Amino acid sequence: MRYEIRVSKNTQRQNTFTFRLNYFMKTKNIFLSLISSIPQKIFFIVNLIIIFNLCSFSQGVWTQKANFGGGITSSAIGFSIGTKGYIGTGDLPPSSTTNDFWEWDQSSNVWTQKANFGGSARVAAISFSIGTKGYIGTGQNMGSNGLRDFWEYDPSTNSWTQKANFAGSGRKGAIGFSIGNYGYIGTGSDSIGNCLNDFWQYNPSSDSWTKKTNFGGGARFGAVGFSMGSKGYIGTGTLQNTSTTSDFWEWDQSSNLWTQKTNYGGGATTGATGFSIGNMGYLGTGHGTPTYNVFWQYNPVSDTWTQEASFAGAINKNREGAVGFSIGIKGYIGTGSETGGDKDDFWEYDASGGVGINTISLEKYFSISPNPFSMQTTLQAVRRLQKASLTVYNSVGQIVKDIDNLSGQAIIFHRDNLASGLYFVRLTEENKTIAVDKLVITDK
Repeated sequence: MRYEIRVSKNTQRQNTFTFRLNYFMKTKNIFLSLISSIPQKIFFIVNLIIIFNLCSFSQGVWTQKANFGGGITSSAIGFSIGTKGYIGTGDLPPSSTTNDFWEWDQSSNVWTQKANFGGSARVAAISFSIGTKGYIGTGQNMGSNGLRDFWEYDPSTNSWTQKANFAGSGRKGAIGFSIGNYGYIGTGSDSIGNCLNDFWQYNPSSDSWTKKTNFGGGARFGAVGFSMGSKGYIGTGTLQNTSTTSDFWEWDQSSNLWTQKTNYGGGATTGATGFSIGNMGYLGTGHGTPTYNVFWQYNPVSDTWTQEASFAGAINKNREGAVGFSIGIKGYIGTGSETGGDKDDFWEYDASGGVGINTISLEKYFSISPNPFSMQTTLQAVRRLQKASLTVYNSVGQIVKDIDNLSGQAIIFHRDNLASGLYFVRLTEENKTIAVDKLVITDK
């Protein structure tokens, strides 16, 4: 996306203008407005080229993929291993549960049925993957019993092995995620409807469970959980008094401590879904959100939420009990329940907006490391630059720094007096923009 505003060379420095970037989160358009205060006798043509490609200011793109091979279902589980996604168990209409299990190939967009889940049919179980193995446990059967059994799936042999039962009480609607070589289960509700806030670690090497610090946000079920790096995140859900919540918490694996973060931007909700892509978290859908199919990105560095393109599978409807996971730089949401029945659709989310931040600015032109940074960082180009210029914009599109006559392959960028926050950089050479990217400055 390219916008051009031209300013002639004879425009004097004291002539001021304010540049405002209006970014409307619910569309894929970027609107630019120029408010100027310039003496009448000075003729000018505005000449400013802003090429912030879709990786800078756009939202992602949803693409429908092949419908889930197991048919319409809700409250299923989902996880990924390598380039394969997996969905299994869940609620089948009108009133039955299943233990079937399916694999989706990202490259071929084909679903293949695999060996049925080793445990009994169930709904509202948890799942995660560690290395090359997948894990499923807890949930509720047709008798409304909270379950504790826990199973490992090996895709190389297409087989299930029962592991040590979950050490907490039987439950449904819990959360599950993995960090490194460990898996985690927490929250949920038991067979008689009591909400839970305990939090447990699973070690596959010893097949053992260890209780960790209780979830900081209090007892609930229907929450969302995912991980980024060495941190785990839990938020939203239904509390014991049946009200929904938007609170959001971070767990530090090294300190075993919970810290409350900025509330989920989409409002109080339950039965939502989430996943992480790289160093960003994503949360959306669910029941209780005011605009039904909202979808938001969480930045753990700035502790901020940014609204993304709404989930395309639910138009003016609540989608709850869906499955969510990521494969590489793509996220996936599928199945779930809406007003009128369960669903079998399956959607891919490209956070780069279809053009790819990696393709355009990182891999092809230059890399930035470290990013985030506190004092200085290095921009490493893939070739030697000649008399290049680097322009830095703040989050509302104002130029805050200009560096000219850059030559060489490595550029050392100093923070100087810039405040912490999100910035965008544009690298130009011979009056041509060759790359744009994001910078995050922290005070840590």
